[in-house]
Amino acid sequence: MKPDKIKPRVERADMALMAGFGLLLLLIFSQMSISLSELISLRDKMDQVVNDKLVKSRLSQIMFDASKERVLLLINASFEEDPFERDELIMSYRGYAEAFMVAREKLYAMDLTPQERKVLGESVALAADGTREMNKILALIEHEGELQSRDEVVLLLKEKVFPVRARVVDKMEAISRVAIEESERSIREAEESFQEVKKLLWWLGGSSLIVLLVVIWGVYMRVIVGFSKLNYMSQKMRHLTSHDELTGLLNLDTFYLRLDATVEQAGLVQEFLALLYLELNEFKEINGRFGRDIGDLVLQRAAKRLQQQVRETDSVTHVGGDKFAILLTPVGSRESIDEVTDRILRSFEAIMELGDGKKAQVSVSIGVACFPDHGREDSLLLERAEQAMHQAKKEGKGYCFSSIEEAENPAERTPADG
Repeated sequence: MKPDKIKPRVERADMALMAGFGLLLLLIFSQMSISLSELISLRDKMDQVVNDKLVKSRLSQIMFDASKERVLLLINASFEEDPFERDELIMSYRGYAEAFMVAREKLYAMDLTPQERKVLGESVALAADGTREMNKILALIEHEGELQSRDEVVLLLKEKVFPVRARVVDKMEAISRVAIEESERSIREAEESFQEVKKLLWWLGGSSLIVLLVVIWGVYMRVIVGFSKLNYMSQKMRHLTSHDELTGLLNLDTFYLRLDATVEQAGLVQEFLALLYLELNEFKEINGRFGRDIGDLVLQRAAKRLQQQVRETDSVTHVGGDKFAILLTPVGSRESIDEVTDRILRSFEAIMELGDGKKAQVSVSIGVACFPDHGREDSLLLERAEQAMHQAKKEGKGYCFSSIEEAENPAERTPADG
């Protein structure tokens, strides 16, 4: 697959991962938002519970104080000699009665539990009974002619009002007690819910972090793998553009470019190099006998043997058919060239195993041309190396140096001259 087709696939995969990542985080953050809303709601509920508790306690206290003050005012009014002072006490009595009724109505308007509403109803009924008795006593006080003695007021209070007032006080205290119990229960429930939501938030936060790390790691690995594949395919494409598909050696275009550049550089730095031109002697017979597939296999085996006998700095190419070329650079001496050619010849002494019981003995003829002794141009070196190869084949030698020398000045002679 070409790199330009791989890259869009990697990008689409990354986009899909990012979309999934975004959706997952959106779901998590949505749940976190809901949980935060629940926390805020619980906080508001707890505030409301505490506020209701305070309001109920305050209203109950108002009713309690009003009931108590009315009794005291009633007693003081019964003993007051000054009619004006007595009228002021009676007005205060009625003011407390009104305060009691206002507090009662406010309590009724609140969100009461069934138990609180029941206790409040009982207290109001008792207060109404007590109020009727106190109003009777108040009527006696206002009409002094009907009041036989001050002790009669005290007696009526003890018999009619105080028992009712005590029961009203108990009910008021019960309302406060029930309000406290209900508020404490609500607070406990809210606290439990708060802890559950807090745990959920911690879980969601941890999960979102883990998911985030996993997805980032997945995306990172996906990108790395994608770029690795892309890099591999790019290298493979570059390899294919510079190497022969059959043998895996440098193709001719790349080899000629390298030869041209190497010759030019060698001329500048006065470096020596050698060009070997090779031919597989029995290739045509093997190809005709076993077919093209076996012939291709022989070329591949030959290319591998040649590649194994040279250095990484040297270049090997398949010229075409049964011919190969090798560029040795740099070359230090004639002996180094002899060593390479001897290794190549020895490597072809082994019989080639071609599969299905097929075997073949392949030998090689080598021609050598050196720069600058046998030429200063790449085309001339190739020509003279090929001529030397034909000479070696004609004479039955394994290899042969070019017999045509370019340099006339003895100072310019290279190690190839011996």
